[in-house]
Amino acid sequence: AVAQFARALGDTGKYNTYIARAQFWRNVFSTESSYITRRNADGTFALPLEPASDSGYTEGNATQYTWMVTYNFQGLINLMGGRPTAIQRLDHHFTQLNGGLTLPFFYIGNEPEHGVPWAYTFAARPSGTAAAVRRVMSESFTTGAGGLPGNDDLGATSAWYVWAALGMYPATPGADTLVLHGPLFPSITVQLAGGRVLQVNGAGAGPSSQFVQSLRVNGASTNRPWLRYGDIQNGATLDFQMGGSSSSSWGTNPADVPPSFNDGFTPPPTAPDLGTNLALGKAVTGSTACAASESAGKAVDGVLSGNSKFCSSTAPRFLQVDLGAAVNVSAVVIKHAGLGAENTGWNTGAYTVRVSTDGANFATVASASGMRSSRTVHQFAAASARFVRLDITTPTNNGNGAARIYELEVYGGGGGGPTNLALNRAATGSTACNANEGPAKAVNGSVSGGTTDKFCSLAATKFLQVDLGSVRSIQSFTVRHAGAGGETASWNTRDFDLLLSTDGSSFTTAAQVRGNTASVSTHPLGAATSARFARINIITPTQTTDGATRIYEFEVLGM
Repeated sequence: AVAQFARALGDTGKYNTYIARAQFWRNVFSTESSYITRRNADGTFALPLEPASDSGYTEGNATQYTWMVTYNFQGLINLMGGRPTAIQRLDHHFTQLNGGLTLPFFYIGNEPEHGVPWAYTFAARPSGTAAAVRRVMSESFTTGAGGLPGNDDLGATSAWYVWAALGMYPATPGADTLVLHGPLFPSITVQLAGGRVLQVNGAGAGPSSQFVQSLRVNGASTNRPWLRYGDIQNGATLDFQMGGSSSSSWGTNPADVPPSFNDGFTPPPTAPDLGTNLALGKAVTGSTACAASESAGKAVDGVLSGNSKFCSSTAPRFLQVDLGAAVNVSAVVIKHAGLGAENTGWNTGAYTVRVSTDGANFATVASASGMRSSRTVHQFAAASARFVRLDITTPTNNGNGAARIYELEVYGGGGGGPTNLALNRAATGSTACNANEGPAKAVNGSVSGGTTDKFCSLAATKFLQVDLGSVRSIQSFTVRHAGAGGETASWNTRDFDLLLSTDGSSFTTAAQVRGNTASVSTHPLGAATSARFARINIITPTQTTDGATRIYEFEVLGM
């Protein structure tokens, strides 16, 4: 917030100082525990971690402090392993709504956690935000004794309820971002300065209609679950269609999530999208369980909350899942005790992953020892398998004899469709507007890192070129322009050419685009084309006389 204030005042020096300091959260996030974790005097992390303990934390614990990165949920979610894991962890976090200081759950009674329900929206799951907000409103705010949770502290807790009822929330302190979740009432009128009016309409709104089905802003339909203050400061009309279905696609496109702020440090790389979890809900067997409620099936139910884990103290400890048919398998993700908010000393110490087509003859695809991490990922050469088996040789790293596996996830499938071949590849381009708006920003897989999360160029000849690393089969292009990053759509690239080359020297025009106005434009090729280098030449950078080209993502789709 201090950095944004300095930036608004035009004080670049203080902005750079304080935005860099804001990113120091990364120094206390342990990729081993997967939590914000204390450090010892020698710089090492204080492990093992008891996530629910408030020892060493002020008015909170590790599970609560981990979500207090409201200005960079994108970076936090990537460090956690991606959106699916973050959503599972949020579901666990909202097991209770006012958990206090020594339970690993949400704590509405203390202001630092007030913005956490909106983390779901940053993970492209706005229905999770809506459900959590409505639960807090109905369960934690009551007319009885203690009906205002915690200490109101200059009105913060009361203000939370007002924002929640309005259907929007300033989720990033210091920024002008309002994250939307839908109003409680059918009609709300907000009188703004100068006689201007913000009208919020919620068709169908009510206690049983908590999910946004669609939204129009000043009559224009939008799937983006957030606004900037500038969108409403002169008055606006928001028309929400509310409903009881949580399966609406509104706001679920990862490209539409609210902005995070990545200036001041090198952001974590985008978590790989491994695809569909092939083990989810499949038949599974294992060694004798610690209790009937901790059976093998709990490790493939897709849930971290409710102590949903497989536990076994009986040697040989194992877990085996039947995928139902032979498929190509190329990755396994294991979620250990720490992700269930148990002591990270109970994370699995050593194990082997094996695969089989017949359930009798197994081949080893991964093995690990000396492990202490709460989440482990093992990627390997694709192998045909129907059965995936986890053999646990050291169940913990503190001598405890019980193996605890919260989830065993299997990925791979049958080949799938085209992928973004440009992601994180070497990119070059014309001279950038600023040092932090270079070509690499257009291939980092993100449009949500703020208004510098783009390639920007004012050069006379504007271009962006990506080296895919080897000759690939190209099927289409997707270009995410200024509007996709939350800037005005009048800066979307109007005229440009898309070119391909096998050698980086001789280019062939694959598509000529004229008169584009879209924030995201897709350009399929008539036939798959072999190329190693992809290039976009910008002819007319905007819809106006503004001379800067702004490319948030340049995606090259193929095999």
